[in-house]
Amino acid sequence: MCKRYMFVACLALILALPGCGDEDSPIGISTGSVEGVLTEIESGAPVPDARVSLWEPATLRAGPLSTPTGATGSYRVDLVAPGDYVPVIYHKNLVIFGRTGSLLHVRAGQVVRHDLRLQASGLWTGEGARINGTVLDANTGEPVPGAHVGVTSWALGGVDVEVPFFGTTIPELGVTDELGRFTLITQPSEGTGALYFPPFSVTKSGYKPYTMVGRGPAYVPGLPEFGTMIPAPLDSVLNVEIRLHPDPLGTGLGVVRGRVMFAGQPVPGVPVGLSLAAVAAPDTFSPTVRKAGRDGIETPLPDHTALSDPSGAFEIDAIPFGTYVVISAYLANDGYRALARDEDRPIVTLTSSTPVDVGDLHLAKALQPLNPPDGSLSAEPSPEIRWEPLTGLPEGYTLVDYQLIIDDDYTLDIMVHTQEPRWQVPVRIRPNAHMRWLVQARVVQSGSADTLSMGVTERAATFTVGSPVTVTVSPGTSPTFSWTPSEAGSWLSVEAVEDGADQWVITTDSTNAIVPPVRYGIVPEGARELRAPVALTRGTTYLLLLVRNADAGGFEYLAIHRFTP
Repeated sequence: MCKRYMFVACLALILALPGCGDEDSPIGISTGSVEGVLTEIESGAPVPDARVSLWEPATLRAGPLSTPTGATGSYRVDLVAPGDYVPVIYHKNLVIFGRTGSLLHVRAGQVVRHDLRLQASGLWTGEGARINGTVLDANTGEPVPGAHVGVTSWALGGVDVEVPFFGTTIPELGVTDELGRFTLITQPSEGTGALYFPPFSVTKSGYKPYTMVGRGPAYVPGLPEFGTMIPAPLDSVLNVEIRLHPDPLGTGLGVVRGRVMFAGQPVPGVPVGLSLAAVAAPDTFSPTVRKAGRDGIETPLPDHTALSDPSGAFEIDAIPFGTYVVISAYLANDGYRALARDEDRPIVTLTSSTPVDVGDLHLAKALQPLNPPDGSLSAEPSPEIRWEPLTGLPEGYTLVDYQLIIDDDYTLDIMVHTQEPRWQVPVRIRPNAHMRWLVQARVVQSGSADTLSMGVTERAATFTVGSPVTVTVSPGTSPTFSWTPSEAGSWLSVEAVEDGADQWVITTDSTNAIVPPVRYGIVPEGARELRAPVALTRGTTYLLLLVRNADAGGFEYLAIHRFTP
């Protein structure tokens, strides 16, 4: 749970404000298309069984899920209205590695190409109890595509709004497809000795929000204060049908207002949105049901957004009665991001038309990554990480330091502190390592002992470390390894990716004398064998490791290369 919480606390999004309509659209054609290929970042292999939804960042509307990607990893979304979108990927355990470009600008009659690289999250596997459902219009019985669906969980406040734009979706979040269908995968919680499903909510523009809370007698007394759904047996699939009630007149209209501030000064032009934070319209329980504890995974409320005016004030009206999280500065490129404190992401309950004022929501200033260039594919093995310094603090605020978190996996476990907006990586990073990093500037205010993150990178910056050599591997289970330029190494090994077991190891000890080509299982002249070759298996993925002795002592990697016979 700690890792999961840390992961969420570091999340940011990548978006930009929407553009205007197109004037150069072909006559008679009113929509465009988006297509691309999804590949796994380590192997380069296409990713099957992923789906894509195009989200409108200004309204929080979601487009219907695409059909699953096949063996080629290809996806295509047709009949897309002209405008700006963010592609959101739904996969059981993969997430997008970095977002470095702007929004997808779709024009009528044109096809936008957008390929994406995915990486394992390391936080979930996609295993667990499964909920399959269909969302229908309660009046017509027709399917409702593009509806948000999200399980209510803990310690993940706001991720439903921010994280999909950043590139991450979890199996407990979903969007309905053209037939109104969705699938959620969740780990049932445990309480009073019983396993239970948390509730999940559904929102869609033009409909009343809805939460499925329980299935009649499946309610277990003594569990947290909401109804529960118990899978029996645990690995069974729970099939549900949800009917959303249209709300064309917006019955039960509430109002939320407030101000957005940075270091005591109002900030204009900042987007503010809402997310359903408590259950709505319980399906089987007559009493009013409320979540216990802090907000968890909420469900975005489309078409209820606002921009702050020159005085920093905002107002969102025509809101269905219910309980919501207010989330500000959720768009990238607006120059700010909401602080992670509870008071800056307040929960409000609307029961009447009387406006609810949430007061001042405090922001952090966005800091731009400078070096290595964001998205670089050939960074130095020991780069200097640099970012925009935090400036513009008014009197009474003092910069303490910058906190950098960086790693070659998704959870960002390495943390360092520095007084300057830069940090020199003290070691050589392995070739082809895919790095992500985030920075926050810690500030104190006079008279307070609390440390505030008044500056942050809005999303994780990424870079890939270049390799000194380019490796080629011939086909078959007795491959030949070649690399250019023909740098000599002192160690060559092949290991299985799945368990790291050595398959073959050779060395020339203190001399760099292993040169290409090298045939698997054939010891080159001057080398000695440390591990006799194990027969390679077709379809299994292996790593080739090539190491050389460094001039300054120690060793350094020439190449780390994946291959599959």
